[in-house]
Amino acid sequence: MINDLCLQCKGSRHLCGNKFCPLLKEKVILKSLSIKNLMEFQGSSPPSIFVGRYNYPNISISPLVSNKLGDLEDLENYAKLVKMDYSKIITGRLSLLRANIGKFNVKKPGKLHYLIEDFALAKKGIDTEVINKKVILKPEFSNFFQAMGPLLRTEKIIVTSNPTSNKKIEKVVNDELKATEGIRMLYSKKVGISKIIKVFSVGMLGKSKKLVPTRWSITAVDDITSKHLIERIKNYSLINEYLVFEHYHLGNHYVILFFPERFCFEQMEAWFEGSLWSKKTRIVSDYEFFNGRKNYAKNITGGYYSGRLAVSEFLSKIKRQAGVIVFREIDNTYIYPLGVWQVRQNIRDATKKTPMKFEELNNALKYIKSKLNIDWDSWKEKSRILNFLTAQEKITKWF
Repeated sequence: MINDLCLQCKGSRHLCGNKFCPLLKEKVILKSLSIKNLMEFQGSSPPSIFVGRYNYPNISISPLVSNKLGDLEDLENYAKLVKMDYSKIITGRLSLLRANIGKFNVKKPGKLHYLIEDFALAKKGIDTEVINKKVILKPEFSNFFQAMGPLLRTEKIIVTSNPTSNKKIEKVVNDELKATEGIRMLYSKKVGISKIIKVFSVGMLGKSKKLVPTRWSITAVDDITSKHLIERIKNYSLINEYLVFEHYHLGNHYVILFFPERFCFEQMEAWFEGSLWSKKTRIVSDYEFFNGRKNYAKNITGGYYSGRLAVSEFLSKIKRQAGVIVFREIDNTYIYPLGVWQVRQNIRDATKKTPMKFEELNNALKYIKSKLNIDWDSWKEKSRILNFLTAQEKITKWF
């Protein structure tokens, strides 16, 4: 069943023509949920909200709610989520039901706009009462956003608690700023990426405010914030040694090389034979030199921008400039896609560790070779920046 389109699609682009990925459908059994018990219930939200992209500009909006009351905030906190085991992450995320409240034009979210803002602005979890017309026991997985539980065709959703808004966000939202400026401002105020994505997605940022599909908003926020950091990084002095970080989490093995050159970035992914999206071992790559990218990273897709943000945060923190190559190996224990948040968070966690330090490139590469499972020639064949590094020509020729 797996073919070459699977690695390119990763369950989210429907390149095979199926509306729901058959690979994921085979893996998902939601035995514990009853349609009858989901027709009307009281439950909590982390808070979270999902904005769809199909039929744009008329798109669906779905607050994410559990059919039980309780504290679910950790399901939206990447730093805490990444510390959970696989089953707890998936079980927790599938407990969040998509309360689809209808389709809206991106420029006219209608009378439910205040409800939408509650789910985007709330500082802590909120409680709800939900009445549904129909329940579809179909989960949603994506390589971009986090997993979500069954779809509800919701007739009425009422917030029953008194949500407290995040004052930092309120101030930026009320200012007349461009969306890019608003995103940068929120990030500078240390508002979490997850919260910025929600606020941007529900159309609360920008001078001409409009809804933005969640999938697009994730990449946009990662892209905008990382570009902002890179602008400053390019003015810092170069690191004076080669740094190698390593990290493993839930079937994802990261080895990251920082080297003393002007800023450039490459991210490579090796999907093992029998892993989620590939019947044979394959490597894909996207990169940029000092002047940046002019087109979308179509091979790594959203994970490229999440990875670039994480390495940019590290360089910004140490106030140094460097070139970066991320090697990511995905083995066959990576059963369900978790979303690009795990790329961002795992690289963040990797750079918190003590790195191996080398004075010479050859020694750094020798160490990296010993840590990777895929043979080195396969990596080198796919890498643009690695080939420039190891060739006689100076890499700065291409900046």
